[in-house]
Amino acid sequence: RLRIRDSYLALGLQAGADARSFNRNQLRIRDTDDPLLMQTARKNSFVCGTGAYFYSKHFYAGFAAPEMFKQQPNPLQFQVHTGGLITLSPNFSLKPSLLVRYLDHSPLYTNVALTSYYKDWFGLGAGYTYGNAWFVYADIRLNDQLSFGYAHERDAGPFSGFNAGSHEVMLRYLFRYRITAINPRYF
Repeated sequence: RLRIRDSYLALGLQAGADARSFNRNQLRIRDTDDPLLMQTARKNSFVCGTGAYFYSKHFYAGFAAPEMFKQQPNPLQFQVHTGGLITLSPNFSLKPSLLVRYLDHSPLYTNVALTSYYKDWFGLGAGYTYGNAWFVYADIRLNDQLSFGYAHERDAGPFSGFNAGSHEVMLRYLFRYRITAINPRYF
């Protein structure tokens, strides 16, 4: 992590292994002439990715390429995200955010959200994933280490009649709490 005046730049690198196997004999196959299903396959490869994250008291932006270097040919994928904190009064603030994800041969994934905070302990937000879903969420900070949240996402795409949406419950606990940020809640 590099300090740049009142901001920080964090750089990351990940490495791992991707092990995949496919056993045709464990499937019930309707189209027995499909060439992709004619054999049992096992593929192992080394995977490496990278990312960068810049943040300050009122702004953040990041870039990630989770499978940038892979031994086998792989579709290019990366994501960019950004957001900021707008203080409206001593008790209220807004946090707009944007996430854009690119994957070769897939539609561009764009997600926008807006969260409002009251006294740094209660957050309420909503967002939309372009052509796909809308969502609402709430979270409560119980103390500096513990927070609780709930989110509901509803399909807005062509399968909305077949999907009743999803519900998520979040419980967050920060071990070894030593954060020196002005307010770790936002970024």
